[in-house]
Amino acid sequence: MKQYVGLDVSQKSTNVCIVDEEGRQLWTGKCLSTPEAIATVVRERAPLAERVGLETGPLCVCITMGSRRVKIPVLCIDARHAKAALSMQLNKTDENDAAGLAQIMPYRLVREVHVKSFNAHLQRSMLQSRLQLVNMRRDASNQVRGALKVFGIVLPPGDWSTFRSPCARTPGRARGPKRFIEPLLAAWRAFGEQVALLDKRLRKAANEHCGGEEPDDGARVGPLIGMAYVATIDDPSASRNPATWALI
Repeated sequence: MKQYVGLDVSQKSTNVCIVDEEGRQLWTGKCLSTPEAIATVVRERAPLAERVGLETGPLCVCITMGSRRVKIPVLCIDARHAKAALSMQLNKTDENDAAGLAQIMPYRLVREVHVKSFNAHLQRSMLQSRLQLVNMRRDASNQVRGALKVFGIVLPPGDWSTFRSPCARTPGRARGPKRFIEPLLAAWRAFGEQVALLDKRLRKAANEHCGGEEPDDGARVGPLIGMAYVATIDDPSASRNPATWALI
């Protein structure tokens, strides 16, 4: 007898509902929102599980990849499609959502979402962290430039060296602003150092992805663009299947 499992995942706990081929509920309960806890419940309560469904959300990548690693047949579905399928429920609760997901698992009424690998998410997080640091560095720079204008000091366009020379030429006016400029410049410099560190790691990751070989001149792109492309696509074969049009 085939079994189907619905998971309604929250940050601390996951509601689990198990049904058979005819939609009869076999078991409902809760477990921790970890791949290990979910795998334990599925193995004990649904050893013949055909599909285990959960919606896209903050923990779906961790749970999906972790469960698949231990041979649990997890299927991640788009939350918007799941919402449309579950909208017929009279009472919306976590328990009912889990039951609704279990009921639609035998029929594949919603499209599966391709969950990218941990490596792709790591690369994407590195790129996002770099962008965040670049923005923070820019904001610190703009704060220094804007604040100094109040004291009659207009900094010319440029990098780190332009912050010091105008203050050195106008020591009287710069003595007061120096109280708040120095912490901002220290932060600006620290942001730049961390951006350079991430650049180094991204270049290393790009080189490893190429097998340690430099690409041909005609196909060469920068490491940031290259890693952004790799982190976005991850598995090229997934885009060939219209059922996995969405990537997370």
